[in-house]
Amino acid sequence: MASYDGKVEVVRVLLDGGADATVKDDRGGTPLLLAIEEGHEDIAKLLLAY
Repeated sequence: MASYDGKVEVVRVLLDGGADATVKDDRGGTPLLLAIEEGHEDIAKLLLAY
C-alpha cells in the first residue's frame, strides 16, 4: 500500500528493514507495478534499486 499511496519514506524504511520488493498482492500486483500505475516514479526508481 505504501507504493500505491506514494509514501516514499515508508517504502524506504520497509526495504531497509528487509521487506520483499517483489511480493505480490492477491491480484498479482507488485509494489513496482502499483507505483507505476499510480505515477510514483520516485518509488519505482527506489524499488528498482533493490
